[in-house]
Amino acid sequence: MRRTFGAYEPGVRRTLGELAARGPGTARRTAAVPGFAAAPDTARAAGVLPLLDLVLGTEAAA
Repeated sequence: MRRTFGAYEPGVRRTLGELAARGPGTARRTAAVPGFAAAPDTARAAGVLPLLDLVLGTEAAA
């Protein structure tokens, strides 16, 4: 475990530790954790698709 999480920055390790301490499923219930939302933002996610198509060499579905 130490080697796995040792590569992360201290802030990321702290956030992961806090989420692990809260237990399973708690990250979805609270929007107070930085970087985690209560629901996915589909508009922002859709903005990534053109880049993924470029990187993966695929075409976006119409």
